[in-house]
Parts: sequence; structure tokens; C-alpha cells
Amino acid sequence: MLNLFAGLTEVSDGAVLHEGHPIRSINTRGGYVTQDDNLLPWRTTLANVEIALELKGVPRDERRDKALAYLERVGLGGFEHHYPHELSGGMRKRVSIVRTLVDESVNVILMDEPFGPLDAQTRLVLQDELLQLWQGSGRTIVFVTHDLVEAITLSDRIAIFTRAPGTIKCSIFTRRPGLRTSTIRFGTISAQKSRAVLSLPLAERARSIWIDDRVPGRESEVLRREAARTERQERGRRTAVAAWQILLLGALLAWWWGASGRIVDRLFLSDPVSVARAFWRMLVDGSLGFHLQYTLTETLLGYALGASSGLLAAVGTWLVPGAAPALRPLVLLAYATPKIALAPLMILWFGIGIFPKVILAATFVFFVVYLNTMAGLGTVSGGLVNVVRVMGATPAAVFRKVVLPNAMPFVVAGLRITIPAALIGAIVAEFISSNRGVGYLINAASSRYRTADVFAGIFGLLILMMAMNAGVSTLERWWLPWVPRERSPLG
Repeated sequence: MLNLFAGLTEVSDGAVLHEGHPIRSINTRGGYVTQDDNLLPWRTTLANVEIALELKGVPRDERRDKALAYLERVGLGGFEHHYPHELSGGMRKRVSIVRTLVDESVNVILMDEPFGPLDAQTRLVLQDELLQLWQGSGRTIVFVTHDLVEAITLSDRIAIFTRAPGTIKCSIFTRRPGLRTSTIRFGTISAQKSRAVLSLPLAERARSIWIDDRVPGRESEVLRREAARTERQERGRRTAVAAWQILLLGALLAWWWGASGRIVDRLFLSDPVSVARAFWRMLVDGSLGFHLQYTLTETLLGYALGASSGLLAAVGTWLVPGAAPALRPLVLLAYATPKIALAPLMILWFGIGIFPKVILAATFVFFVVYLNTMAGLGTVSGGLVNVVRVMGATPAAVFRKVVLPNAMPFVVAGLRITIPAALIGAIVAEFISSNRGVGYLINAASSRYRTADVFAGIFGLLILMMAMNAGVSTLERWWLPWVPRERSPLG
């Protein structure tokens, strides 16, 4: 029923009228509050409340003032910069309600069991707050519920539906004289509307703790304490991880020192001191820096080319109807082709300059980013899309504000796991044919049996990869501040 009124489902027979006009497309005069809060997780509380006004072109300052005023009314002042995962269930539900109410062009609000997932106490508190927000607004609320007590508490009129096919079996008017001028606090509306509600043990128990629970700032203080506790736990976790890393590194160095020259001949496994001396010598004479610079250039260019082309190709494939299933077999076939086997062809076609190394590095990156992005684009929630469509979002706005941000964790995961792949592509090409680069340096040292120089070159590559990984981690924190740290792609 609500989908019909919102224009999300086409009418097969008859007509649905709003203000005397049949609904034939998305009804932007009707706000939609679903059972799930359907907040956009990549937007802050304030940005979530603003989105309907943003889609309608309301100036930034005006929509900010309106959103902040509504957040203050529901006790969320000071939480405007929090992300949905940082809020409690009741707070998220308040945000989803005021997100609809803040748009004054909406005169009918559709609510599909919005309080169903909440505990009894929070549900009763939010029922009171909903009535306070509705009082004097001049709007109609169509509220679907399976809870008879909730229906009696909130409604002027109750329409009881039959089983499918759904028809109205009966309609009951519940309005009482003077009801809407009553003080609405701590369940007084419930008390005046139906004494039967207060006779229920559950309602009595919930009402007895409302006053304690609704002390101003109490919920905010609880969340702040929880945030502080989480931060302490995170610091402890980071300390433990660092300790384990130091312990493992020490164990590895000890084994290396003991094995070199004792278990394994130094011709095959140089000791750590010899490797450190070789690394320092190559660093001082500039040879390592020269070759690292060349390899870094190849890797970064290939990485940027592969990542950008993979992202754009995935977006283009997703936007063209029918393109994804048509291209999937070809993409998987190309992805399964060993990229190293292409290196001789790249050298043959493009010579031994930088270009073939960049292309080979890009092929290692392209397919992973493409497939990850396609997976992310396909996971967008239909509920998120529908809520934004009812707010008046065009298909382009839906893609820009919902679909693409939803895919970003998958994109960033692809970017992170392809860092070593891009480096491998560049090094393999240097191994095959090159006169510079760390791959060339390692190959030349190996042909002269200078094992310490080989390990020094490998150590330089490890430093290079760690620096690139740190760069992607910085971008991840910038692009994905809304992703909880424990759920962040690849930790």
C-alpha cells in the first residue's frame, strides 16, 4: 500500500489519488520512513537530515539551519557530525523521522512499522516524540503497524486490513475531544487515548522508567562513555598488535642470523649484517635511489592507469543495461590469463623503455579494481535507493549520492590489494628486459652471485611497498571516515 502511494509500485487496476490527482510516478509530496532506518552510512547525521532539501536545491545555509533545528527538537543537538554507526538504534530512528519532516513540501508521511525493530521502552518514547513532532504540523501520517496498542496510541483512525488480497475490513475513529491540546510527555497521550493501554503490564513497566530514561543528556552521556571505552580498547589493541609485530620481527632476524652460514651457505643466504652493509653502500653511492626512482615511476603510473581505467570501465558497464552479463565471460577469461606471460609481448611490441612496464603493471591492477567495483555497485540496498527516489532524486543523483558511495569500500579494498600486484608487474618487466630499475639491479647482482646486494634490493622494494600502502591507508581514512575501524576493508 505504501509503495503504491509513494509511486514505487505501478497500479495494476484502479487508481491511487493524492490531493485529487492520480499517482503515476514517484510521489515527491509523500515522505517515506521504513522499518529499517535506511540512513546513508557515508553521511553524517546532519547531512542525512539535509539530503531531501539538498535534492530540491535548497541553499546550504538554509537547509543547515532547518536540519539543526529539528535535531535539537529530538534531543540530538551535538550529534550532527556523528555517523549512523555511532548512534544508538533510537537515535538513528529519530534521524530518519526528522529527515522526512524537515522537507516542508511533504504533506503525507508514510511509515512502515518504523518502531518495530526497537525495544519496548525506546518504542514508547519515540511514539511520544512522533506525536510531538506531528502536533500542529498539518500533515497526515499513514502508519502501518501490527501492534494494536501502537495503533490505539497514535491514531485518529484505524483501518483494519484483511489478508491478501488486502481490503479494508473496517475503519475505527479513535479521536477524543481536546486530545491534541493535551500535554504530550511521558505517555500522557497514551493515558488519555486509551486506559486499556496503561493496564498492560508491558506499558506499565516501560512507563515507570520513562522519567529516568528521558533525563536530558542521559542518552548522549551514555554514548560518550561508550565512545571513550571503545577508544581505550582500540589503543590497547594497537599496542598488542605492535608488540606481536616486534616479537615476530625479532624471531625472524634471530632465525636468519642463526641460519646464515650455519644451516644455509652464505652464497644463498647472506647474514643480516652483510645485507645491511650492502644496503647502506648502495644508498650512499646513489645506485639504489636511482633504480628505486625508476621502479617507483613505473609502478605509480601503472597503478594509476589500471585503477582509474578499472573504475571507469566498471561504472560504464554498470550504467549500460545488459552490458555486465555480456562482458562477464570475456573479463573473466582475460583475468585468468597469466599476466607474466604477456611481458615478452609487451617488450617486443613497445621496446625496453618505461611504457611496456607501465602497461604490464596496469594489467595487474585493472581487473581487480574492475571486479571489486562491479561487486560494490551491485550491493546497494533497494531501501536506500527507494527512500532517496521518493525525496525526488533523479537517476543521476541516485547514482552519485547512493550507488557510488556505497561501492567505495569495495573500490578501496581493490586499490589496497593491487599495490603489490602493480609492483610485481613492473619488476617482472624489468627482469625480462631493462637497463635500469630495481628488477634490473637484482638481476645483475644475482648474475654476479652478490647475494647481499640481491637482499638489499628486495629490502628496498619492501620499503617502497610499505610507503605505497601507507598512502592508500591515508586515502582510505579520508574517503571512508564513516566505515567503523573494525569493518574497514582489509583491516
